[in-house]
Amino acid sequence: MALFGRRQRSSGPSGLPADIVSRVTHYGRHTFDPQNYHGPDINATIYQSLYPLASADPAGFTERLSAAVLPAGGWAVYGGERLVPDLCDREQISGLPAYLTMLDAALDFLHESGATRAHLNFYEWQRWCDTRGESTW
Repeated sequence: MALFGRRQRSSGPSGLPADIVSRVTHYGRHTFDPQNYHGPDINATIYQSLYPLASADPAGFTERLSAAVLPAGGWAVYGGERLVPDLCDREQISGLPAYLTMLDAALDFLHESGATRAHLNFYEWQRWCDTRGESTW
């Protein structure tokens, strides 16, 4: 049993929870619009359960998470892109190909979904400008 009597969900073959795509999908929706988010408790489903995995091996966590969320796309890839720097030191993950692939996919999703530039944080906007040009948003 985990803390507070909750049973821990089984891990998938990647060592991540079997429901990781669902978790990061919720995280993405929560991060995008926290005032209107009505899903599972982010503290329990994300921070308490995933921080130990991410802090033990930031690069490995990022690679496994990327492999899980990229096929799902959408909110899952956006949630994954936002989750990694929330759990890991940015300097440890900023140049990782797996992270940059998630970041680019998340930016494409937001752009194609009609999100405004105001929805981007500094490093997302910087990546967009560096790879696509400021005038293309």
